[in-house]
Amino acid sequence: MKILILSCNTGEGHNSAANALYKGFTNYGIECEIADTLLFSGKRNTKLVTTSFNSIIKRAPKVFGAAYEVSGMYSSTKMNSPIYYANTLYGKKLFRYIADKQFDTIICTHLFAMESMTYIRKKYPLNAKCYGVLTDYTCVPFLAETDINGYFVPHMDIKIECTNRGMPERKIFPTGIPVDPKFNKSIEKSRARELLGIPKDKKMYLIMTGGLGFGKVTKLCEILNSENSDEAYIYVLVGKNIDLKNTIDNNNKFANIVKTIEFTDKVNLYMSAADVLLSKPGGISSTEAAIVGVPLIHTLAIPGVETKNARFFAYKGMSINARTIEDAAYSTKMLGNNPVISEHMIEMQRQNINSNATDDIVKSIKELSLTVQIGINN
Repeated sequence: MKILILSCNTGEGHNSAANALYKGFTNYGIECEIADTLLFSGKRNTKLVTTSFNSIIKRAPKVFGAAYEVSGMYSSTKMNSPIYYANTLYGKKLFRYIADKQFDTIICTHLFAMESMTYIRKKYPLNAKCYGVLTDYTCVPFLAETDINGYFVPHMDIKIECTNRGMPERKIFPTGIPVDPKFNKSIEKSRARELLGIPKDKKMYLIMTGGLGFGKVTKLCEILNSENSDEAYIYVLVGKNIDLKNTIDNNNKFANIVKTIEFTDKVNLYMSAADVLLSKPGGISSTEAAIVGVPLIHTLAIPGVETKNARFFAYKGMSINARTIEDAAYSTKMLGNNPVISEHMIEMQRQNINSNATDDIVKSIKELSLTVQIGINN
């Protein structure tokens, strides 16, 4: 096998899933490569799309939410969307790349790649098989207009949602979302704190803002700090948002209580060290939290797909969906002081989230590839 994983830089989650799959395949000695789908449309277009996307979700999230609702209505018309046509523009270049490098399997962790591969399958003599990996807990708008060989989805409920949208049931595999294997390694809270240099004498509340540092985090810190009768430590993973880090660090009210951490590869350790995690409901970060097993409050959601993620987790008892900053602060204190509720939430996470999704997807694609080869030989 020779595999091309197509990701996209509009959010860290798609790249995280791609990297997890890359590690999974290379562990089996399978040749594998990751590429940013939009690079095939040119570096200028890639930068424009990525920068615009990041700017909208940071500065005008309601605009993003409105666009998401419109896209959902457009999907119901059964017409090919503007998203599909936009991703046909670089189809010829992507096809040539696949053919020249002789990839036999393509895996897409972003809708853009699935749209482009749908076009390529219609237009060109593609020999490679193509699969999609969903990184959110919903059938995203426009997914149903794609046509590839198979889709790996987060949960059986999402398979049902996809089939209700008209997607073929035989193509949908409810494996779970692939995450880095380090999240699957159990680490005791005390050991995690020791490795991170976090004191063990008090509770620790962790706030995760995503790779871009999104949300009204300063206000959340202010409320948590003002109601902090336990004098818990509050750690904030600010991602790449240096302005947010500086704002928090320069606030005298937060001295010795609120601590900021820039973009880090030790998220698994911070999750393991936390008594309560407050996080924007990204599909990947929520899955990682559930695999680690930490009481979870969803807040700071970007309207649209993240709202669906938060609703799914709350419905399954895996998190609390806080609609306001005040609700988030109240829920933090409640979870931090109620081990019975916290343990039940962690148990529901264990029941609903497949911690071996990465390996299951890798094995499934290997088996599907073998089946195809046997069929050709016969």
